[in-house]
Amino acid sequence: MMLFHYQKTRRRKALTIAIILLLMPVFIWSFGYLAENQSQFLEMYLVTKHVLEAIALILLGGFVWLMISPAKFEIYVTDSEFYCHHPLFREWCFSVHPREINRIEHNLGYGDEPTATIVMVLNNNQRYQVCMTYGYSRKQLYEALKSANPHIRLPENINLFSH
Repeated sequence: MMLFHYQKTRRRKALTIAIILLLMPVFIWSFGYLAENQSQFLEMYLVTKHVLEAIALILLGGFVWLMISPAKFEIYVTDSEFYCHHPLFREWCFSVHPREINRIEHNLGYGDEPTATIVMVLNNNQRYQVCMTYGYSRKQLYEALKSANPHIRLPENINLFSH
């Protein structure tokens, strides 16, 4: 039975890019409308138009790549599996039985730019890093893990990270 499921395909990202591409003529028209009374309008308009055209070409390339690349991020919890697959980073790919999980830790690293990480620690002290770069609900994920493994230790506050 599926307790939690989240996936994000590259096609969903492509849809966002497609919407931006469709709005590019509106951006160009808006700039022209708002700036037409400025001195040197024609020069500004032409530069802006060329910059937006270059951005549109880059976005179009990204759109095509996302459409032809079928990879997806997926994370789910069932009674017998906690699964995570990231299309680019192997360190965020794992499959474990929820009953093997001892605890989930929220860590905040040291340094100039402290990085927050979520670490899953198994009963045998093996550790896996849980990807947090996608917009899934940690609250729902933790509730599903608690349902699959009532003995799992979870952070008291899902939004706090400690050293």
